[in-house]
Amino acid sequence: MNYKRKSLVSILIILIYTCLSVFSFAGCKPLLPPLKDIEVHTDFSVNFLDVGQGDCIFIRLPDGKNMLIDCGEDDKYNENSKYIKNYLNEYDVNKIDYFVLTHPDVDHIGNAVDIINNFSIGKMFIPKIHQALMQSFQPFEEILRLIEQKQIEFEYPILPTQIVKSDYHFAFLSPQNDSRNSYNNLAQNLVPTSGDINNLSPIIYFSCFNKRFVFTGDAEKKEEQYVVQNYLSKIYDIYYRDFKVNLNDVDYLKLSHHGSEDASCYEFLSLLKPKNAIISVGNDNYYGHPSSETLLRLQNICIEYSLYRTDQLGSICVYKEGQDFKVQSSKDN
Repeated sequence: MNYKRKSLVSILIILIYTCLSVFSFAGCKPLLPPLKDIEVHTDFSVNFLDVGQGDCIFIRLPDGKNMLIDCGEDDKYNENSKYIKNYLNEYDVNKIDYFVLTHPDVDHIGNAVDIINNFSIGKMFIPKIHQALMQSFQPFEEILRLIEQKQIEFEYPILPTQIVKSDYHFAFLSPQNDSRNSYNNLAQNLVPTSGDINNLSPIIYFSCFNKRFVFTGDAEKKEEQYVVQNYLSKIYDIYYRDFKVNLNDVDYLKLSHHGSEDASCYEFLSLLKPKNAIISVGNDNYYGHPSSETLLRLQNICIEYSLYRTDQLGSICVYKEGQDFKVQSSKDN
């Protein structure tokens, strides 16, 4: 009798598992990625969250403040939003001191309304978009209304925008600060191209504990070359006198536009020669990101480097342990 009961239980378990598998393939609500495999590093960490084909970077700063750069796409079941909020809750985040939205593509700003409604926001950095074009960016327009409603302080990031603290320094290396900047380029086009929109993304230099990070949003070749020209002509030495911007052999580079071939150009990679490269990208995505040309370019220019991809590793955490920096992913275990 006991044997029969055990057999029936086993059969029921198999049937339930099979049904759940079938339902998941039929579009049933997926499970959240595991958080338990990411160790929380509250002193300092840079976290590249696995939000599929999108960007979301959470930075726990050494003074206890928090920065969020982009927030992924609002997917069908709000799984990305839940994952981001769960991740921040693991760090006991109540306030996002600096919230950067690089550009108005939905895979970068899709969960901004939910984030703003669930966390206290100190200051936002957002792209400047002419009102005449706003009808093309309705999700972004909704964010602007919420910013105004909640009276959140905001700034348009443009050279030489910066955040300076005793332990760290953020320098916005682009867009440029003249009439040729990407904000004006966008305003001049009644039907903006994807390149016009992507190039709103600021290229951000971040220095902390003698480690250097570069975040790129979806900035394309044009903006990357602009940064290279400015660096070689020592423009940044004039704008950022107290905290030198050093783009030679950076420690960590977030490759732009999910590793697309229209970014990570030869000049940019040749200058930065990153020791570690991170690509935020969705598994088996429609666009074929990352591009084989970009990966080959990276391999040819950076002889010794480590490559980390969210589609392969899940969320990626760069953290300080003693005097060393280490990298952990949610799929390590």
